Amino acid sequence: MTGAETLLPYLREKRCDEPAPTIIVDGREAGSAEKVVKRLRERGVNVKFETLERGDYILSDVCAVERKRV
Repeated sequence: MTGAETLLPYLREKRCDEPAPTIIVDGREAGSAEKVVKRLRERGVNVKFETLERGDYILSDVCAVERKRV
């Protein structure tokens, strides 16, 4: 994916009765992930900061993301 591509076409609108998802972000990533956190919050995601042993983002009890920049 290049910098010009986006995943927005794959997102659906949140229903009123749906609880907002929560993503846990490693607090050490807060500075470098400022744009990511801002966009998540714009989409209605609850963002919590914690110090994580593994991964930079915890999406669920079975999914973590390690963010890399190339």
